[in-house]
Amino acid sequence: MHPDAGAQRLPNECLYLIVDCLRKDLVTLRTLLLVNRFFFHAAVPLMLDDPLTTWEMTYAKAEVRTDVDKLMALLIASILHSQRDKAHAKGDFDFSVDAFLSRFGLQLAVPGTSSLLQDTIQGDRPTTIDYSRYFADMLLLEWRYIQFHTLVSLKEFPPVWENEMPTHTDYGSLIQYSDGANPRAEHIEELQLHRDYKQEVQDRLANLFLEHNTKYIATLEFHIADSHRYLQYADKLENLQKVYLQRDQSMPDKHLEDTKSFIVQNRTAFPGKRPLLLEFSYSWKTSDEWEDLTPLERRHRQIEFQKPRIMLYEAVGKPREIDVTDCPGFYDNCGNIDLESLEELDDQDLDRMTYEGPQQRAFLEKCHKLRVLKLGVSHPDMLSWLVEKKEDGTKQARSDHLLKNLKVLDLWSQKEASCILLALEDATIAFGKSLREISVHSQPHRSEIPQEPPLRPPSIGMWNLPFIRSIDISVLGQPLVHIGRFYQCPQLEVLHLQVIPPSRQSLEQDGVPNFGTITLSDQWELPRLKSLHLFDIAALAFNYDSLDHMRNLRELHLIVRKQCQVPYPATSIPRLCSYVCHQETPDSDDNISSVDQRWKDRWNLPQLQTLRLEGAPSSVFSFSWLTGCPALETVELIHRAGFQRLPISSASEHSRFISKISPAIKSSPEDMEDTSMDPNLQPLLESKLHSFTFKGPWDPYGSGQEWRTIPGNTFGGQGHWGDTCGRGF
Repeated sequence: MHPDAGAQRLPNECLYLIVDCLRKDLVTLRTLLLVNRFFFHAAVPLMLDDPLTTWEMTYAKAEVRTDVDKLMALLIASILHSQRDKAHAKGDFDFSVDAFLSRFGLQLAVPGTSSLLQDTIQGDRPTTIDYSRYFADMLLLEWRYIQFHTLVSLKEFPPVWENEMPTHTDYGSLIQYSDGANPRAEHIEELQLHRDYKQEVQDRLANLFLEHNTKYIATLEFHIADSHRYLQYADKLENLQKVYLQRDQSMPDKHLEDTKSFIVQNRTAFPGKRPLLLEFSYSWKTSDEWEDLTPLERRHRQIEFQKPRIMLYEAVGKPREIDVTDCPGFYDNCGNIDLESLEELDDQDLDRMTYEGPQQRAFLEKCHKLRVLKLGVSHPDMLSWLVEKKEDGTKQARSDHLLKNLKVLDLWSQKEASCILLALEDATIAFGKSLREISVHSQPHRSEIPQEPPLRPPSIGMWNLPFIRSIDISVLGQPLVHIGRFYQCPQLEVLHLQVIPPSRQSLEQDGVPNFGTITLSDQWELPRLKSLHLFDIAALAFNYDSLDHMRNLRELHLIVRKQCQVPYPATSIPRLCSYVCHQETPDSDDNISSVDQRWKDRWNLPQLQTLRLEGAPSSVFSFSWLTGCPALETVELIHRAGFQRLPISSASEHSRFISKISPAIKSSPEDMEDTSMDPNLQPLLESKLHSFTFKGPWDPYGSGQEWRTIPGNTFGGQGHWGDTCGRGF
């Protein structure tokens, strides 16, 4: 570095790489810090002042993000230094930075803009490692934030800009023609900030990285029309893992053949490498120009449009992942694809059973190594072929044990809840011994709401899944979805349930009778559960006795959204009935019995860190629940209906029932002081709590005396009252 330059050198590169690799391995990092004194003194400052990161302040929090400008400068500088070293090794000591960049149509920005790039002009080396190999696949999202005009600019304008300048009024207004004495003058900053100028710089830098960091690149994105430009690199991309492809509506055979050749050459050059993963951009989806066609005509057009996708999968050889959601006719034309290594299949085409049901089944029977299956469900019997019926009418898995390695099942539907849950029931019988994760989402159209209740209400949790670890279910339809005990899921760690009823208005319009009231869920015994998120009906029906059997729980979210609080009465739910029905029957009896078995005075959840209660559950919250939650860090209460007084202490009667505040009292804060509070209340919260947020019409005055009993050092973060984060404390 030039002695007059004020920029700082990077810390020791080797230590930086070690710390970066160990950021997620805290045990090893802690061992190194405690055992090695040199590492402690050298690494701790580096961890606190990472040269490639910066702090970014947002409305809610401060977070660390990558300093993309410095990172890009480091990438360019690393390549320039490595190219200079290669030239010197060959006896060429006349290496020119300008000459090297001009090969790619680039030039350095005005000297002094970037200290790292200043070093390249002087020939000094601030680094001992070529960092570009570690950041060759920088996220595309980060490129848009880079201030390229402070690093490099175009050497000259592309011919298309010069030839068509009069038609580009935005360019014409920006470009100032120089007198030829200073060719940089016409590349003014306003022009360099233009999106097309930046895109041109990005493309040329990408070509530079591609040529000089070929063996380090893991992800490559290009348009099929440009595939011929990348053929020369196919046998050099030894670490290439993913190719992201774009296309036009039409595709000449030459473009398709070049793309296939690229894939085949890369596979042949590195036979021991895992097969390429192909991803397809939005341009591969159905064209808007086909909207006027009939469904059958549109399907035939889509089949022809998607045939190149099938050919590209064939070129991969033995693909690991296949996505055919937007590829009708796939199973009729995929005979040349080798399925020996297929691990993931994504097929959410809801018309598949209608047109290619048998072909899809035959395809799945060949996928012996399939681990992830994502399917669109259009009929409750879609997966019935996976099970066999016994003489007593019950079901069992097929004797040939299809897809015995399946670990993840993801089902999606636009039908009512019973459709997808009955299909899921067949799947759990067939794959119960191997499944680790289940994800089910139903998003029915209004026309799909059934006109009468099903003969057998669908159920959740009545499955034999001895190794399941995660269940995520979101269904919309009948409230009579039975939620079982999950007693045959002993390894369950994550449970997210969302059961949403149709609105009362839609039921009245369709003439659908009330399917019944919400009933209490069974008690769950899930000792390994770490994350429990319940929404709407699932949250209203939650049996709080289950918490006695969830000692490892880290996250608890009970959320009843606004649209779910009125349509169905909750008369069968203790304490919540007053909250839910109060809007419809303001004169209803507010006398609520003392705490029954569903509402515990104390929660014994030693691992609980995050608690979020929204809607009805928040209205009965009591701080006395938290005396058994010493690890609690974040609490969020969201309340919408009525001006609600916040119960805090178990010593106060206000923690035992829902107290409402009349408009007269609400208008007079002086009258809100609760003289019945015990002045000798003891603090109930542990000091680890650092964030407490209220949203809604809570009454901070009525709870003020209790609030003052909380230790002043309880909150290391923030607390808020009101709909927006208004008054902190």
